[in-house]
Amino acid sequence: MGAGARPPYTNPIPQGLILTGIVVAVSTTALALSLIIRIWKQCGTIEADELREMD
Repeated sequence: MGAGARPPYTNPIPQGLILTGIVVAVSTTALALSLIIRIWKQCGTIEADELREMD
């Protein structure tokens, strides 16, 4: 590069979107697992057919 030349610009938006997607996926997974654990503790099962029979 010559004098006064700038390095190529890197757009930070794609990296931010990827990191946001990772955070959303991890958060959704944690929420789903916490709900599954709560259902299992309360009902003793997580099988949909058995849960329907309990109603």
